[in-house]
Amino acid sequence: MTRRQEEMQRPETATVEELRQSLRQNAPALPKSTNDLLNQTVGEMQNSLREQQLATEQQLQGTLAVAAGNITDAQTLSQLQQLCGQLSQAISTGPEAVRSNSQQLTQIVQQLGTMLGDQMNKSGEAVAAALNQAIGAMSQAQNAMFQNRALAELAQQIKHCNQLLKDFTSPIDTLH
Repeated sequence: MTRRQEEMQRPETATVEELRQSLRQNAPALPKSTNDLLNQTVGEMQNSLREQQLATEQQLQGTLAVAAGNITDAQTLSQLQQLCGQLSQAISTGPEAVRSNSQQLTQIVQQLGTMLGDQMNKSGEAVAAALNQAIGAMSQAQNAMFQNRALAELAQQIKHCNQLLKDFTSPIDTLH
């Protein structure tokens, strides 16, 4: 009888051997190799990072659109100010100058009225846009919370990758 067979006949050794076999059989079977799990985890990280980048780019586009609108508004207000300056200068020269330049002054006043009306429409649209932005800000807050959660998941995936790399490079432990 071999030593191993003798050990198997002793109850405590048989129990240890059964435990070893049980652990080998009941060990969490990896559905994939460590390399496959590592590839899957890195792929999940890449997908999550792409989603975060897309969300950031969308926010940037919204910010740029608002900035472009503000530039246009500033230019219009500057033009209105120039027209008012021309009107003020013509009026300050006296009543005779106003009479002699009445047609030009009327055109300036009409242009001011048209531009001001356009600006008022834009202002009304800006109010509606601001309300939409408030709703958007709430959505952004929610997105930021989702992003925070996604980043926390990324951190877990990085830990998982680190562990997989350790598992990949270290020998498998067995009971002795």
